[in-house]
Amino acid sequence: MNEVWGNPETEQQELTTLEGNLKVFFAKHKNVRQNTRKLHEDLRVLVLEQKAEIEGLHKRDAESQKAISILETRLKNHEEQLAKCPSIDDIAAELEVLKTEHESLQNFLKESFEKETREKK
Repeated sequence: MNEVWGNPETEQQELTTLEGNLKVFFAKHKNVRQNTRKLHEDLRVLVLEQKAEIEGLHKRDAESQKAISILETRLKNHEEQLAKCPSIDDIAAELEVLKTEHESLQNFLKESFEKETREKK
């Protein structure tokens, strides 16, 4: 029987060595699986955090675009109102006309007063 199977002590030693190697292999395999699971969970958490951050950035971008649109509308309305207002040159010309009319009326009143005063005397 030693010829077919070999020395029982050698066989036992080989089996013990093989069993020890298998235990080491499965211990390493278990450790690798745990590390892989931990890395997978960490990656999942990181992806969820990044998705939330991206959604926040999209929301802020949409709010910024809305604010820009509102400001552009307000600016356009102010420009339209400003376009309806007379220019400085027009106002200055109208002021000169009013000053001239004022002087003319003052002169007229002065002349009328003097004329009435003369007529009363």
